[in-house]
Amino acid sequence: MDMLEQFFSLKYVNRNGLFEGLSIWREEKYRELQGTYPVICLSFAGVKDTNFFDMRKTICQLIADEYARNTFLLEGESLTEQQKDTFRRKRVEMEALRVNCIELRDRALIEFLYSTGVRVSELMALNVGDVEIGKQELIVYGKGSKERKTYLTDGAMFHLQRYLQIRKQEGLEDQPLFATLDNPHHCILTR
Repeated sequence: MDMLEQFFSLKYVNRNGLFEGLSIWREEKYRELQGTYPVICLSFAGVKDTNFFDMRKTICQLIADEYARNTFLLEGESLTEQQKDTFRRKRVEMEALRVNCIELRDRALIEFLYSTGVRVSELMALNVGDVEIGKQELIVYGKGSKERKTYLTDGAMFHLQRYLQIRKQEGLEDQPLFATLDNPHHCILTR
């Protein structure tokens, strides 16, 4: 993978000495490709965690780090203006959602959806007791009643716990995970 990265990557532009004498360097059409693309290489070989949650967290951090390393692409000409706009817009949209949450519930909901990727129909079926707080995981039932496990990031768990603290009451485990603000609490989403 290193050779592919070094051949195509913008980081190695004009490093033709690395490839002289190799078969790929014999044809002009291939020489013109050297150092012309943004290349992202991710290796998970160093991920040595022993449980899924820690492994997912490590992989997410690797991806976030790679994303941060490649923000320089916004300055160059490797991406089209449309791609740059999408890159910026997605980053801004997510932050705007977070910042504009007035209620603790809303911030917890945004972080929960962003962290887990659950469908709205799956979210509607969740009760407080479905989330294993200590493990930061939950089982969701998707299409065709198929069961799958999903996990919460530390940030999502933090905001969910803050939100649930204001809802402390008897029998909370059987209550909808995200509820209306007024009593009695009902699921905020309806079909």
